[in-house]
Amino acid sequence: MRHPGRQIAFPTYSAAEVANIRIPNIKDDRIRQTLADCWERTQNMEVPQFRKGECEVRRLWDEAVAESMGWDADELAHLRNLLHNEPHVRGLGYGQYADADEVEVEPADRERFQELADQLELDTILLSSSTQAAKHPAHREIVGMGEAAVPLILERMQAQGGHWFHALQAITGARPVPPESRGRIKEMTQAWLEWGELNGYV
Repeated sequence: MRHPGRQIAFPTYSAAEVANIRIPNIKDDRIRQTLADCWERTQNMEVPQFRKGECEVRRLWDEAVAESMGWDADELAHLRNLLHNEPHVRGLGYGQYADADEVEVEPADRERFQELADQLELDTILLSSSTQAAKHPAHREIVGMGEAAVPLILERMQAQGGHWFHALQAITGARPVPPESRGRIKEMTQAWLEWGELNGYV
């Protein structure tokens, strides 16, 4: 979504083929021992996210499965690397939290956001309705930036306040403001900042 036009190479999925997937027969001593040996070797190894690229522990897992099942280890490695290269998309509105070091802000995104936020503030400063302000083209473009705008909005909110609640909710789908805090700007801001910290954006 953040890289429109990018083609993802991935095998064609067929629901019918799922029924034919082989699973290890744990009654087979050789299979059981191969998998148990792999577990002993890897049980204390850190398992990074797929987006961080190739890692030793997944390579060992795949090689053990390939050996026990009679599969092609190179083919599994190929599929594993396809997963590593997939764009990462997260369902923020469904409580799928970010890693603290995951969200990176591109310089171009920061520059564009600052331009739009300054224009939005200048053009809507006399409006009493945040709903009306949310109809401004600059606000719509900020929402269109998607996840890239979230840390920038929260950063600006933390530094100088502002009615960014519509944008945050539109982008993330999250609703961290408790009912008793609605309409209380300071409490609403604090709720979003706490949400941002929990999700690795602040």
